[in-house]
Amino acid sequence: MELNNLVIIAICVVLGTAHYLIRQRHQPTQLIIRDANKAKQVLNNYDTASRARSNQRLHFTFGISNPFTNPDDKYRHEFRKVIAKSIKLDDKEWQNIKDIVLKTVNDYTHLETSQDSVVVEIVPWIQQITLNVVLRGYLGMTNIDKVIDEVPSMINNLWLISKELDCITARQDENLKFMLKTKCLFKDLFNMKASSRPQHKKQNKTRNVMEEISKIARSRFPCAFNKVPSSVADAADLSELNKGFHNPSGDDLVNSLNVIIPAYETMWRVVLYAILEIKIRPLLRNKETTEGIYNTNFENLGNAVKVFLENPKPNILKHDSRVTPLWHVIQETLRLYPPTRHIHREKEGLKVTVDVEAIHRDPKIWGEDALLFKPKRFHEKPEEASFIPFSTGSMKCVASETFAPTFAAIIISAILDRVNNVALNQEIKGTLFQKENGPFENNRRAFDKVKIKIY
Repeated sequence: MELNNLVIIAICVVLGTAHYLIRQRHQPTQLIIRDANKAKQVLNNYDTASRARSNQRLHFTFGISNPFTNPDDKYRHEFRKVIAKSIKLDDKEWQNIKDIVLKTVNDYTHLETSQDSVVVEIVPWIQQITLNVVLRGYLGMTNIDKVIDEVPSMINNLWLISKELDCITARQDENLKFMLKTKCLFKDLFNMKASSRPQHKKQNKTRNVMEEISKIARSRFPCAFNKVPSSVADAADLSELNKGFHNPSGDDLVNSLNVIIPAYETMWRVVLYAILEIKIRPLLRNKETTEGIYNTNFENLGNAVKVFLENPKPNILKHDSRVTPLWHVIQETLRLYPPTRHIHREKEGLKVTVDVEAIHRDPKIWGEDALLFKPKRFHEKPEEASFIPFSTGSMKCVASETFAPTFAAIIISAILDRVNNVALNQEIKGTLFQKENGPFENNRRAFDKVKIKIY
């Protein structure tokens, strides 16, 4: 009996190794770029298909088909036009978003009259605030309470699973079942629970993003909406993942996550790291160090937040000297903690990875203090050509210049305005944040279960 078991184990090992070697033979050659000039050349010269090919895991994992995963260049162009139109907000609309943000932060930092503090897990707390504002403030959705409760952790878990799709793991079947189940839940939550309700004609033009994108999809890919949906077995066929592009289904093309993920994913990470540096970092330093570095980094930030919340709009954020300290915080957060740490392109058997984080932390570009969070560097020196948090060239994020920084600034300002102080327990100080002057870990698991006390 024991011999039989050993034989079975040996066969499994051989088959597993063979499967791995076969997959490796079909993997593209990899090139990692950490030079800013070479990175610019790659990002300017590679086409839509090269980006979509490297992002097929997102299509497979989330069931989306947007310009990140779809190689059709005309579709990308028309999709971007819809988004560009939807993010051109007037002063009244920015004020409305600010009101939604302030109410959201109040709701998620609620204190009973008998309390002077509340304990929250920092990542879910910021994720839920950010998603709430993206759905209500940008997309004009209503009836989203259940979505806010469930979706952030679902997106986070799927994203982590998507990184493991190349690997042979004992959990592969379990991961695939979870992916299929979660995609069904997404569809139910967004299609059945959430709804869009424009408040006036102007909002009807700018907020009805999904309807406009659906029209484009039906025009560009009519066959996808006439096709019988693939079976669960077909949808879970991991062996097909690296064989090229997959024809999108109708569900993929009208999936709300096509818009929500690009808007929400970047935003919550920028907000998280800005708050970590402003509120948490000083707690990790001794008093003498804190008084020097903290005051230098965030001089006049409190006044900038107050002025900005009175009149939040892009031109004030970038050009009003009273508000520029806040602008510098946003830029420095994007530099030290780029939401997209690596940008991938894949073409003709070559997979090129631009290491954005390495370029943003290169001391030859940013100085010997490149690993320090120093917002004033954007005051002392203009933005460098090596600052690429939103990529560059024709595929640079359409929201990068005004909408995304302004949206992030409103959320960050609202949190700073409503939260006076925070506290950490000694265990977190001792284990999670060992480098008091180095960057925080920039990954999705770095702050799992980390709780803070908010006053």
